[in-house]
Amino acid sequence: MTQFNPLNLKGKNILVTGASSGIGRACAGYFGKLGANLALCGRNEQQLEQTRQMLPAEGNHIVCPFDMLDSAALEPALKDIVGRAGLINGVLLCAGVTKTMPLRFTLENDITNLLNTNLKSVIVFLKHFLNPKISARPCSIVLMASAAGVTGAPGKTVYSASKAGLIGLCRSLAVELAQDKIRVNAISPGYVKTDMFAELSKQLTPVQLENIISQHPLGLGATEDVAASAAFLLSDASGWVTGTNLVVDGGFSAK
Repeated sequence: MTQFNPLNLKGKNILVTGASSGIGRACAGYFGKLGANLALCGRNEQQLEQTRQMLPAEGNHIVCPFDMLDSAALEPALKDIVGRAGLINGVLLCAGVTKTMPLRFTLENDITNLLNTNLKSVIVFLKHFLNPKISARPCSIVLMASAAGVTGAPGKTVYSASKAGLIGLCRSLAVELAQDKIRVNAISPGYVKTDMFAELSKQLTPVQLENIISQHPLGLGATEDVAASAAFLLSDASGWVTGTNLVVDGGFSAK
């Protein structure tokens, strides 16, 4: 008897941006264990190759370096992926940047970079991705938002605005694309133990760091916690789920 696995991704072509490190890399590894064929995307080809080498030998896993901010490169890159792997069944948009700074000290260039990287580039990417010669039907789109887009956080004004924008994008696009059998959902993680968080920790006092940790009743998250949620939203197990923002934050926003 075949073992039942509701999160089975076998045979699905899944594209992951930001797959060179952190949550994106962890998600790619998790999807690979569930049988997905991975298109690993990001700017650093060497790091993407390192991610590919971590994946199970089974499956057609390819490295596809491109910059989400280079709008002219998106369509050719997507067509190249389809040519090498076939139509894309699901996408996890994980690339993003953060900056902690009170608004009155934030430079206009920082505002532009955060909004362009975290929000505008996603919208432009999806405009190309929705071409039926690129994305399969049915299809699942997962956006990586943040608990900061749901709750207030000092020094995170612009970052929070960019992630809240993704949540709004998710809801509207889910309604727009339902007739095409394309589901759109978002994930909002709390603080997760990644290299990025490790760098942030170096800038904090022990009291500030402990304050962040204490705000998560279940403690800080692991990348696998986010990966499991993303796998659910990309799998057929979530076939009747669209337009939702799945908060994965150890209770951070429940207080």
